[in-house]
Amino acid sequence: MHVESTLGAWRTAFAARRDLLSDEEMIGLFGELEVLGVILDRGLAGSEPIPSWTGPGGSDHDFTLPGLYQIECKATAPHSEKLHISNEDQLESKDMSLYLACVRAAIVQDARSGTTLPEVVHQIESKLRDDGSVQLFHQKLDAVHFDRLDRRYEDVAIELTSIDYYEVRDGAPRIVPGDLHAGVSRVKYQIRTNDLAPYKVPELPHASISKRM
Repeated sequence: MHVESTLGAWRTAFAARRDLLSDEEMIGLFGELEVLGVILDRGLAGSEPIPSWTGPGGSDHDFTLPGLYQIECKATAPHSEKLHISNEDQLESKDMSLYLACVRAAIVQDARSGTTLPEVVHQIESKLRDDGSVQLFHQKLDAVHFDRLDRRYEDVAIELTSIDYYEVRDGAPRIVPGDLHAGVSRVKYQIRTNDLAPYKVPELPHASISKRM
């Protein structure tokens, strides 16, 4: 019993020293999980929805729906007028159509008006059909350094304001690799959300729209 209690104390101590995700990282993960929930609810990824969440594996885009399209997810504050784009590859559509999901959310003090990350994770787990999908989901959470067993996340509530979708096609405001001179790369930039208005769509489509370049 003494050994078990000592190990338990060590685990508690290590957990206390482990850093939580930053506020920005938590909101970003929240945004991706909300979009994953939409994909699950609407059956957009067929029988294997978790592999469609490709962002944790280092893909240029957060979601790839086989035979349909890709989705880049950007989380921002409820009243923000800009989206931050990390590099010139994020909004480049190559072999598939691309959609941009703009998730507006913020951390709130009143837990009753928001949802915690553990709650969102549990909601997704409850929709998965088999243990293999749950295990893969947990692996992807590990890849983004989210410790689903860390109870401190239960004290951080996030309120979702809206999710807007935009078709990233010819004319949409963006920078892609072909726009850059030789030797220039990893370009960070901002997009004004008002300039995305002509490309807004009511929801993610069930079928791929012919790529318009």
